[in-house]
Amino acid sequence: MGDRTARIDAAVSAASELIGFLQDAGPVNGAQARLIVEAAVRASVPNAEDWEVKESAARIAAEFRK
Repeated sequence: MGDRTARIDAAVSAASELIGFLQDAGPVNGAQARLIVEAAVRASVPNAEDWEVKESAARIAAEFRK
């Protein structure tokens, strides 16, 4: 895994953690969660592609399922 992929994965993980904390305070809908994840990734990797974010989210989700 390259540095770019690692930075995207780290941003997706951080956004996921933030979403979890926000859900403790109230509901977060899918559109809000997606916006948070995309903003976190773009702050870390400004030219990240949508497919990179989706692949990273799939990898992170698979880790949570284990």
